[in-house]
Amino acid sequence: FVGTSEELNLAAYFKGEPLGEPWDPFDFAKLSKVSGNNPDVAFLREAELKHGRIAMLAFLGIIVTSGGTVHFPAPMFEKAAAAGWPTALQTINENGDDGASIFGQMVGAVALIEGASSKGRWDLWFGERPGGVVAGDYGFDPLKLLPKDKAAADKMRLKELKNGRLAMMAVMGIFTGYLNTGNANLFGPA
Repeated sequence: FVGTSEELNLAAYFKGEPLGEPWDPFDFAKLSKVSGNNPDVAFLREAELKHGRIAMLAFLGIIVTSGGTVHFPAPMFEKAAAAGWPTALQTINENGDDGASIFGQMVGAVALIEGASSKGRWDLWFGERPGGVVAGDYGFDPLKLLPKDKAAADKMRLKELKNGRLAMMAVMGIFTGYLNTGNANLFGPA
């Protein structure tokens, strides 16, 4: 699979062995071999890619809005921006009927996107099949960034996967920093 991490196989590295085996300390890649009730690696890759993409968007959103100047112009969003990113959703939710309608719109949009994009995705539980669904490929590439060459496309997928992993760690680091310090200001002391 694209994105298996050889560089984190430190045991082999320090022994001077070749780094041919991917780093998988919990043996997730072998789950489907243990029992038919366990997911294939393709299903896990799909989940990792989706979470990585969401984390990349979350990181971008936190960085852009934590400056306090970029937000939607409605008064509700003005209050949310003033409250800071950790409590912005709570502030919107507490804004009476407008907040409830925004949350309803958000849940509806997520339901539509998930419903439309999940067709055939559960087949990945049993692995990728020729001509079937490919993990992480939704057929949405409006900017035509994915190369046609298979080797170049695999390299691009690997870059996306690693950036997604980094974004997941970054977002968790931001949240952990806020929980430990209570300081939501990413650009200096509160």
